[in-house]
Amino acid sequence: MTSSVYLYHLAPRRALEAITQEGIQPSDSTHRDSLEAGLAEIAAEKDISLPINRQQCSFLYPSLELAVENLHPADGRPLSTPEVVVVIDAMKIDRPLYMGEFQLISDAIDFQYLEEPDDVMISESYEDALTRYATSLTEIPSANRIASLSDQYRRPEIIVEGSISPTGIIEYLSLKSVAEHG
Repeated sequence: MTSSVYLYHLAPRRALEAITQEGIQPSDSTHRDSLEAGLAEIAAEKDISLPINRQQCSFLYPSLELAVENLHPADGRPLSTPEVVVVIDAMKIDRPLYMGEFQLISDAIDFQYLEEPDDVMISESYEDALTRYATSLTEIPSANRIASLSDQYRRPEIIVEGSISPTGIIEYLSLKSVAEHG
């Protein structure tokens, strides 16, 4: 018998109705366009196979602890705090799952916007961050392997190209309650 493997997505409460009806959709925001274009360019230049188009992806956390931890970045910058944790059964996602090192994408963003690197960064440059991110992407052979693969990453993220059906959603949790009660 196969046991369930849960993944977590953070969302604003205002998106709850749409998520309930349509599932989790890739962001339609364009604020990442230059980052995503840079990732594709660097991967092509260095002959790195990029199995996904991040602009068309949904992003998840492999554990509830990581989801909550990522709300409080180590460098102390405030993030817009989502209000709902969407719990998803990974076994009900009908397309390939990938894992990547989120810290490297975070570094690339910091290189774009910070005047100088901070002590949390693990990359030497914007190009280094995107190159290492591209090489960190690994297809997850089975949802049952998510926990063991997560141990190989500093800040793992789960990436699904496309949307996640509402039939894969198990429950919604109040982020405030989770953060307060662990």
